[in-house]
Amino acid sequence: GTSTFTYVIEVLPSPNTFTLSPNAGICAGGSTVLTATTMPAATSITWSPATGLSSTTGATVTASPAVTTTYTVTAAFPDGCDIQRTVTVSLLPPPVVSVSPANVFTCAGSNVNLSAVASTTGYTFQWFNPSMGSLGSGTVTGNSSSIVDTASNAGGIYNYVVRVTNPLTGCIGYDTARVTIAQPTGNVCNVLYVTNTGLATNTGSKTSP
Repeated sequence: GTSTFTYVIEVLPSPNTFTLSPNAGICAGGSTVLTATTMPAATSITWSPATGLSSTTGATVTASPAVTTTYTVTAAFPDGCDIQRTVTVSLLPPPVVSVSPANVFTCAGSNVNLSAVASTTGYTFQWFNPSMGSLGSGTVTGNSSSIVDTASNAGGIYNYVVRVTNPLTGCIGYDTARVTIAQPTGNVCNVLYVTNTGLATNTGSKTSP
């Protein structure tokens, strides 16, 4: 005769657990530590892609991608089961700041007046002189900051730098003002024309000083 047997295959939930660090954001040139936690201990943990990773194996890696990257992490367990998870490391935008004027022409020893405007309020400002000595935060109003510094007594080209920091992300942005200082040589004669009546409203001229 013919016998018929019926088998019921029950798929049980995996007893294995696998958790990853949450998604993270980094500034340009920064890094973050990613950790995979398994129970029981996985026989192997692999990370992909390798871009920006300190290692492609192991429970803990350091990620420093140049662009936003999603990593796939595979944990292999002793019972033969594999579990995959993903984690994304996002590249955060740097603060944007613009110095005005960008190019300054002035005399030796005179005042250098510079201002900087950030893309939004809440950023912190830091100014640096041509020797990269700190000039402080300047006078901050809303999303702008201004400074007054004394130009060098030596002629040449000097760079003043402003740095802005987003306190929420720690990301930093920079801009630079180029200051050209003219150094007088020899005797300098300044010609001034005054009013012929002594009144400030009357302007003198070369022909009628």
